[in-house]
Amino acid sequence: MDADGSTAEVPRRGWSAGRVVALVAAVLVGLVAVLALVVVVGLWQRGEDEEVPEFASLVEDPDPSLTGGIAVLDGKTEPCVVVRSASGEWRNEDLQWCAPGRTLRWTDDGRLEHLAYSEDTAKGRPQEPGQRADGVPVSGQLIDVATGTVTPVDPAEMPATPPAAPDPTQGPDGQRAVATSDDGHVEVTVEGPQGSRTVMTADGGSLYTVTVQGWAPDGSWLLLSDSGARYLVVTLGEDPQTRILDENAVGEPGAVAITSMEPWAASG
Repeated sequence: MDADGSTAEVPRRGWSAGRVVALVAAVLVGLVAVLALVVVVGLWQRGEDEEVPEFASLVEDPDPSLTGGIAVLDGKTEPCVVVRSASGEWRNEDLQWCAPGRTLRWTDDGRLEHLAYSEDTAKGRPQEPGQRADGVPVSGQLIDVATGTVTPVDPAEMPATPPAAPDPTQGPDGQRAVATSDDGHVEVTVEGPQGSRTVMTADGGSLYTVTVQGWAPDGSWLLLSDSGARYLVVTLGEDPQTRILDENAVGEPGAVAITSMEPWAASG
């Protein structure tokens, strides 16, 4: 109280609007920095988890000793047939065979059947690995790989139901291929009447896996796909080798046909 009896005004020590705005801005900047760090660390960790091992490439260094090849489907809206020789020497770069359908099979004369059933083309149909085509015959094409000639298949001449796909793990002479993964360490083992042996081991990121897609009919090699979207060929001789056949294994799941013939040979 002053000498004259009046009460002295105590200065207020509150925050000014400018200081409040500055504090809020600083907090927001800090939060953005923390979130950015979390994202960066997450992306780095994801990259580590999805790391794939390196293998030699059959495309860059073909191996003429490997015979036979594969046909797969690439594309979701209208699948296109992709053919690769196991040796890495031939691929249908300049030939496009696109049509609906998820059923592939090699005929006895070395041509390739690509068949479509009603459930193949249904919108919203789930595409799960190993899921069979279904429904009634719709259309088909018979492909001469050597010449590129495509002959339409009359639905009336197609099997009434899609041919059952073989178990990709089952090989000739009672053999079976088993793929396992443990925190990025993968192994492929061949089991059979003569015992079992490991034919492929590799280490990648914690999410790295491989899947057995099928056997060469003569049992000389295995086809794998891996989580790096690659097709791998594993030779099954005394010294098994794993090599990349294709780095674009993003086709229709379960649609793989393997042949021991070389119908593309006539095309050069």
